[in-house]
Amino acid sequence: MLSQALAITGINIRSIPGRWAASLVIVIGHLAGVVAVFTALLAMAAGFESTLKATGRADAAIIMRGGSDAELNSAFDRDSTDLIKQEPGIRVGADGRPLASAELMIIAELVRKDDVRHGANITVRGVEPEAFALRPQLKIVAGTTSPPACAS
Repeated sequence: MLSQALAITGINIRSIPGRWAASLVIVIGHLAGVVAVFTALLAMAAGFESTLKATGRADAAIIMRGGSDAELNSAFDRDSTDLIKQEPGIRVGADGRPLASAELMIIAELVRKDDVRHGANITVRGVEPEAFALRPQLKIVAGTTSPPACAS
């Protein structure tokens, strides 16, 4: 068995001068492919990191239900959100109330102006008044901040 391995190795070594060009093309092609994939991955990582830095804040957190991998899949009942707001790590505003907003996020389908046959999905987020202190970029362009009156 060892003699067969040595014979095959000897044949491969003796045939190097005849196949050096093809081998060089393969090696350079593989290296170029690896470099291209690695460069693309690094570019994606840098883009993702810059997006998080531009949109995230060090003093804000989103709390989701265990097992949820997105806000849309997470939900708490009112009692749970009240308990979370009382936790020691939650900052308190000037009025003494916790700077926390229990928010509801849903996907709604609207009719498009340019194509009434096909709808468009939009994200709708219900927020509490504290959300305006937590998200300075949040603005109401129409309507009011007061909650709707409930029918008894």
